[in-house]
Amino acid sequence: DYAVKYWLSNGAPASKLVVGFPTYGRSFALKNPSDNGIGAPTSGPGSAGPHTKESGFSAYYEICTFLQNGAADTWSSVANAPYAYKGSYWVGYDNQRSFQIKAEWLKKNNFAGAMVWAIDLDDFTGSFCNQGKYPLISKLKSTLGIQGCSGSSGGSPGGSSGRTPGENSGDSPGSSSGGSLGGSSGRTPGENLGDSPGSSSGGSPGGSSGGSPGGSSGGSPGGSSGGSPGGGSGESPGGSSGGSPGGSSGGS
Repeated sequence: DYAVKYWLSNGAPASKLVVGFPTYGRSFALKNPSDNGIGAPTSGPGSAGPHTKESGFSAYYEICTFLQNGAADTWSSVANAPYAYKGSYWVGYDNQRSFQIKAEWLKKNNFAGAMVWAIDLDDFTGSFCNQGKYPLISKLKSTLGIQGCSGSSGGSPGGSSGRTPGENSGDSPGSSSGGSLGGSSGRTPGENLGDSPGSSSGGSPGGSSGGSPGGSSGGSPGGSSGGSPGGGSGESPGGSSGGSPGGSSGGS
């Protein structure tokens, strides 16, 4: 929660901070497949997913397929978030459990609300993860006590235009902030994300506006696969898995 404390200590009221919830993971190539914990040295980004096609980045539904194909799934009690690995491929991400932890933390600290990046990176068809449609966003909504959908600026009720390969999406949870679920602009799987995924107001790419438990970590270039409490996997490729540029292990 370093980032949250920073914003609060500089006068930002909690009621103005919207926390980001990522429906994707950050992946890395391990230098040594046997050294696969948080803090393990990496040689670069993980290979691109079959649908998102971006190195170092995987949609939640792609991660579900990775897990079903025999990847080891591990829970980090430090980060309050999972990571998975198989061979030299390592990915840190969020699941329903970490979303619930983060949403409960959000409510406890009276933040303005939540936003999601991105609707179309969740399992919106329900066919990949066997957890129903929008398993992550649904968990966020239920934990925050949100009923139904509501639209706000930047999107109509129903959410994004994202779609799974060859199929239109439906029932997209709506967008809003200030105590309700925030939507995204949505991307078609297979299209690279040019802007910073997962960032909320004042937040770092891949993270929440407060680096809250359950969120993705935003690492520095040459940084890590392990990040802030609740973190996903860190950010840019080329480094080891924690901390400062070029450094090795450790989350914040």
